[in-house]
Amino acid sequence: MIEFPDIKSFKNINDGKVAINKAELVITNIGENLDLYPLPARLGIQAVNSEGKLVTILDALTGDGNYFGGSYKEPEYRFRITRYIQNIIQKDNYKPYIYLVSEGAAAYPNRLILQGTDTTKVARLRLEVYYTEY
Repeated sequence: MIEFPDIKSFKNINDGKVAINKAELVITNIGENLDLYPLPARLGIQAVNSEGKLVTILDALTGDGNYFGGSYKEPEYRFRITRYIQNIIQKDNYKPYIYLVSEGAAAYPNRLILQGTDTTKVARLRLEVYYTEY
């Protein structure tokens, strides 16, 4: 589970008058020995709605797979989750956490090792948010 514990603090900016222009979840692999333990070719995200049910976020349904992301492009996976973050801030229709899933995990035993959120590490898990106050 990946949590966004401070994301609702955007409601405190300019009385909540904030438009998320772009939000990307960046997941960097720090594992080695990729020949023995290959990376998943693609990752997915499942969100939890306000009723506690796992759902697909709207960003995943927008455009083609290139818009949403999830494919490995060395050294990281990127997910565009702009609408998901905007909905957390303005509508409260999602919980502020997601589940990361490896697509095809039942057939392909791949491995991904994450750094976590330690800000002293360059290859950390992070959410990049670009926004406008209005």
